[in-house]
Amino acid sequence: MTRYRRLTALALCLALLGVFLLPAGAVSTPKLTYTQSGSTLRLKLQDLGQESIYGVQLELTVKGVCTSATLAPVSSTAYAPPCGCTAGEDQTLVTVYLTDQAALNKNGSLDLGTLTLSASLSPADAATLTLLDRDLKPIAEGQSIAVSRQSSGGSGGSSSGGRPTPTPTPTPEPEPEPELPFTDVAETDWFYNEVKYVYDKGMMNGVSGDTFAPDASTSRAMIVTVLYRLAGSPPAQAPSFPDVALGQYYAYPVGWAAQQSIVNGYETGEFRPSGLLTREQFATILYRYARAMGYSTAARGDLTAFTDLAAISPYAGDAMSWAVGAGLLSGMGDGTINPQGSATRAQMAAILTRFCKAFVDIPRGI
Repeated sequence: MTRYRRLTALALCLALLGVFLLPAGAVSTPKLTYTQSGSTLRLKLQDLGQESIYGVQLELTVKGVCTSATLAPVSSTAYAPPCGCTAGEDQTLVTVYLTDQAALNKNGSLDLGTLTLSASLSPADAATLTLLDRDLKPIAEGQSIAVSRQSSGGSGGSSSGGRPTPTPTPTPEPEPEPELPFTDVAETDWFYNEVKYVYDKGMMNGVSGDTFAPDASTSRAMIVTVLYRLAGSPPAQAPSFPDVALGQYYAYPVGWAAQQSIVNGYETGEFRPSGLLTREQFATILYRYARAMGYSTAARGDLTAFTDLAAISPYAGDAMSWAVGAGLLSGMGDGTINPQGSATRAQMAAILTRFCKAFVDIPRGI
């Protein structure tokens, strides 16, 4: 009996070792599951492992023609631009982007939110996934994953024919509009609605939990990072500027912006990420971003109305005229446009809000 107990204990130990001592190279393969109600799909990524994920690009093929799609994230701080739809003969490639300042995944899974399609279409059984880390650098790029549908009904009771009665899925109550947590942004401030807009969309956060610092200056790295997220945080190349080191939060956004000819850097070859963003630089970067995204840049405003017209740098003339003509940039109230002045965080919020409402039309998350 003693020998039998020893053999049993040894077998148990070996079994436990088989569970805990996995091969060193073993990596979980993500998968996408969804529930569907008509043209609405609730998407969830599973088996993601333990690494924190701050951005997702999902290329999902649906069977049929889809002209538009929007993703409503679960978190109000997450940002999801309008989805791309590339239609073929009998299928459509829907590209979904999602980013957040906080990690999106929890316990190996990630609830992407609710995807609403223009028609009631079902996904194919495979998709392509790219995951991004805190610095918006790809963790896993272009990975093929399996897609499967999950039943959304319950077991329910039985009808007279012995068939289960589906349990209706309750309609979630809409979350109330989140209030701004910032003590330095009052409802009477001229920039209140604009700060609320960019905060709700996850484009700008505070400098602390309860401070927005509306009068503080903004940096060149900050605007490039905001526009990178507005574009959906696409895969980007490493930056070539000597003063932009990998590992910085703005590294891949700057690399992407240079790749798209949105920024060129200075004559010295530097980008100067911590340099103050001037109003004419802001207009120029936004002008080039609009061109890169295919938005109209035809509008032109009369700059001769401003007394400091001569202070506008030659490279910024077209961009400043466009920003004024498009209603994005206005004078300072004293007859000047102040091109060399630094753009404050409140001004940045205001211009981004006007730009998004005029060109992007971002759907708000639920």
